[in-house]
Amino acid sequence: WASYMVLGKKAHLISVVMCSFNSAKFLQRALDSVCGQTLDSQYYEIVFIDDGSTDESVEIVERYQQHSFFRYYRNKENRGLPFSCNKGIKNSYGEYVIRLDADDYFAPQAIEVMASEHNRNQDYAMVFPDYYHVDEKGNIIEEIKRHDFTNNVSLFDQPAHGACTMIRTEILKSIGGYDEEFNRQDGFDIWIRLSQLYPVKNISLPLFFYRQHQK
Repeated sequence: WASYMVLGKKAHLISVVMCSFNSAKFLQRALDSVCGQTLDSQYYEIVFIDDGSTDESVEIVERYQQHSFFRYYRNKENRGLPFSCNKGIKNSYGEYVIRLDADDYFAPQAIEVMASEHNRNQDYAMVFPDYYHVDEKGNIIEEIKRHDFTNNVSLFDQPAHGACTMIRTEILKSIGGYDEEFNRQDGFDIWIRLSQLYPVKNISLPLFFYRQHQK
């Protein structure tokens, strides 16, 4: 990582884009999981988009604005996940961008492991890990294993998440970012467009916790 600084590249190599709407109940755990990464915070930033929340989210986020790597934006009204993701990407400085939904959270080594995989192979457009399903209290339900797009498998053979997927920022911008015609889960569309054009890589480690809600 030090070599990047010597070569004069961006101070923030990774942009963590967090989009939140009325997620106050889970927000602190999500933010703490980013702030507690094994990678030194000088190598990443948090770009936080509040999508018009009406709960206590603003008060929780205010506790994190003391961090130099934290930047906060708020939509005046609820605009939806794809719009907020694109806003986060436009305001990111990182060479890579990774999304984290406000009700999910990272394993401590998540950013470092994925960024290291990108740096080992400059051809990858996207790297993505395995993950855990957790319940509303954070109890692990099951481990979800994924794979690369090799050996005659396709996107239908594994869950696609826009969250906790580290993508080269310039490539994500080149395909037009997130399609704002969608108003729900965006991962499937992004994965299709990226995997059809570029190599992608699965990391066979569970590096984030994906929350399953009862409702």
